[in-house]
Amino acid sequence: MERYCVSSGARSISDLARSAICGMLDRANEANALAVTVQKQTALVKNLEGKIEQLTAEIGLLKAEKRPRGVHRTVGGQKIPDEIETES
Repeated sequence: MERYCVSSGARSISDLARSAICGMLDRANEANALAVTVQKQTALVKNLEGKIEQLTAEIGLLKAEKRPRGVHRTVGGQKIPDEIETES
């Protein structure tokens, strides 16, 4: 232990122990901070997913409102109702 103290620059074994404990606490705090950051980012992603689903639904409704009821397409300039299937 004394040789390690000298090689690491610690003044004593207790100084080395104090430094080691502080290092462990710092790493634990960093891990905790990382976990909190990951939790926050996960919540943000879930929130964005919900908003994307909402926007997708609203876009679908807007598209349905713009399409005339009962008319699907035109063939040869004539409007073809949804119920009638034709070969294109």
